[in-house]
Amino acid sequence: MDEHKNLQVWKKSMDLAVKAYTVTKSFPKAEASGLTGRIWKAAVAIPCHIVEGSERRSDREFIDCLYAGLGAAVELETLFLISARLKYLEKEDGLFDELVVIRKMLISLIKSIQKKNR
Repeated sequence: MDEHKNLQVWKKSMDLAVKAYTVTKSFPKAEASGLTGRIWKAAVAIPCHIVEGSERRSDREFIDCLYAGLGAAVELETLFLISARLKYLEKEDGLFDELVVIRKMLISLIKSIQKKNR
């Protein structure tokens, strides 16, 4: 119980979710039900999938949830790229770099769990 709170990838994804909410405050109001909402959903999905997986009964289920979190991370990257093309975000703001780190951490955690089960 609460083991997810010890995972650095969960901590970093929580921080990124908060930053995603903060940075989208400057987006046009017309994006509230479009791009902004999708960014919020994808950003929040990453730590939520980690938590969900950590509470599952098997490592296989945990890995499945981590892959879902990885999918949300890729979706979030795409949404950030669209936002950058629309000039709502700057690539230099660090969000992209943080997302790369989180993706690498998720992949490492998946490989670690898989290796443990061999």
